[in-house]
Amino acid sequence: MDPKKQKIIDDLAKIADSKDSLKRRLAALDEREKQKQQKLVELNNTEILGLVESYNMTPEELADFLLKVKGAPITSVQEEEPADDNDEET
Repeated sequence: MDPKKQKIIDDLAKIADSKDSLKRRLAALDEREKQKQQKLVELNNTEILGLVESYNMTPEELADFLLKVKGAPITSVQEEEPADDNDEET
């Protein structure tokens, strides 16, 4: 066979091997990403449960609370209530 053709055939085989290797690497990275995303969800859920428990709420009470505030504007939990103007007029 012509050495130039053989060189091209060999290069194509190397490229195919490299592509296969990259596909395996990409699949492994996709799996790792999936696992990290799941871990993040679990950590977020644990944090939310901790917050709910800090308010001594049962899951049912939380559901009831969320239904009551649904559609209400979101405000910070630590936000201070506005001062009453009547108290300042003395």
